[in-house]
Amino acid sequence: MAWQGLKLNLKVAQKQILTPGLVQMVSVLALNRLELREMINAEVVANPVLEELGEEPTTSDNYSDETFLKNETEKVPEKPESNPFDEFDVGTFFNQYLDTGGDGGQSQEREISERPSFEKFLSSAAGLTEHLTWQLSVTICSDEVREIAESIIGNLDENGYLTASQEELLQDGKYKQDDLDDALAVVQDFDPIGVGARDLRECLLLQLKAFDPQNTLAQQIVSEHLKQVQSNQLKEIARAVNRPIEVVKRTLDTVKKLDPRPGLRYNKTCRSCA
Repeated sequence: MAWQGLKLNLKVAQKQILTPGLVQMVSVLALNRLELREMINAEVVANPVLEELGEEPTTSDNYSDETFLKNETEKVPEKPESNPFDEFDVGTFFNQYLDTGGDGGQSQEREISERPSFEKFLSSAAGLTEHLTWQLSVTICSDEVREIAESIIGNLDENGYLTASQEELLQDGKYKQDDLDDALAVVQDFDPIGVGARDLRECLLLQLKAFDPQNTLAQQIVSEHLKQVQSNQLKEIARAVNRPIEVVKRTLDTVKKLDPRPGLRYNKTCRSCA
């Protein structure tokens, strides 16, 4: 009789065991809303200790989406629209786009801090001298003409009329007459038209030639009969130019629209900003 020994065999296996609680949970999750309500009612009837709590109204049950969004919008205060200039940092702008040099931008920062404020720069306007000088800086001409033009600009009164004489501008023969004529033509071509004129007649003629060059009758009346225009002698003017008085009246309406003091508006603006 053979000896039969005892043997110990170990076997590893995985088993999924559901506890009663898990089974109940899975079964509850499988129920729809109506079946879940019936099950809760049955449990409450079977167990008098249980008490059913009332459902609190939710936003989705009592309010439509539109009402909800309206309420939420009312809760959030509206922010006023910001002014783009309030967010404009002038110092940063210059630091980013201008050359800072070898000192790390410290000298430039000091220069920027010494400049007028940005708002003052926008609200201020250049006077007549600055306005004409800027136009001269972008004009191509000889050095002699440029020097005479600068002298002409420096000798304009507040109305834009030239107050210096021809001898003073020539500076005792330092400049030629041709250069003076060219410089005067350059300044008289600047904006506003009419500056650099030596009298009212020349000022009005400059504007007529620039704005209405085909109106030769107006140029003739201003050139030859300006005193009669000032005294309103229409019949004498009509007889002198051999035109009907109605034509003379219409022509004078054009003349009256011209600016006899073209430089004054720049000087007025400059004084008001000072």
